[in-house]
Amino acid sequence: MDPERAAYLAAVESRFLTHRGRGFLLSPRDVALVDGWRTRGVPVKVVLQALDEGMARFRQGHPDGAPVPGTLAYFAGHVEEAVRSRRERLLGLMEAGGDAGVAASAAGDSGGGLAAAIEALVEAGRRQEREAAREVLRGAWRRLKQASGGEGDAADVWSLTAAVDRAIVDGLWSSLTGEERAALEAAAEASVAASGGATMSVVARRDRLRFELDAAVRRRFGVPELVEVLLGGV
Repeated sequence: MDPERAAYLAAVESRFLTHRGRGFLLSPRDVALVDGWRTRGVPVKVVLQALDEGMARFRQGHPDGAPVPGTLAYFAGHVEEAVRSRRERLLGLMEAGGDAGVAASAAGDSGGGLAAAIEALVEAGRRQEREAAREVLRGAWRRLKQASGGEGDAADVWSLTAAVDRAIVDGLWSSLTGEERAALEAAAEASVAASGGATMSVVARRDRLRFELDAAVRRRFGVPELVEVLLGGV
């Protein structure tokens, strides 16, 4: 499978199944839907945000414990709404005086690839107050910078970026105090509970907690997920 397609599909699949709390794979129909979004150039982060927002709306309109939608088709309208909103922002940028290239770049269409991921690390590193956090990001930057000058194939780049993402979160987590870790763990637990954690399988609840905790660490340090940057997400 094309590495970019695999990464895009895995990101959407993971988020959807985490929200559902059960299941391991998307149906063929759902895979086709995801492929359609990808080939149209919808950034993966737009899809992920639409899933999050769509699920939040679903839970607001249904009693606790209600079965969540079992297919991505339920969220197709939410994705289209996000795409329209994004297009309107693009048009607004262009009407405000920016050319199409600048507007597309601001919206994440530049597809900067590994260079964009490296730049994201540089920017995140500049914002850090703790030397330990800066060193974690410097180490990640070195790994990606070395890869950017090599001749490895695309699959190696995607695999490396995913590994660097994991190392960043683990390293930043290690830089936190015990009190800070406890606070993030409590917030992640609360988020899972609010998302119907009591109805999830043990495996799904564990995966959702890992997702929420990783996201909390990234928010704490203002570090984006590099696989999404690589995909050109916004």
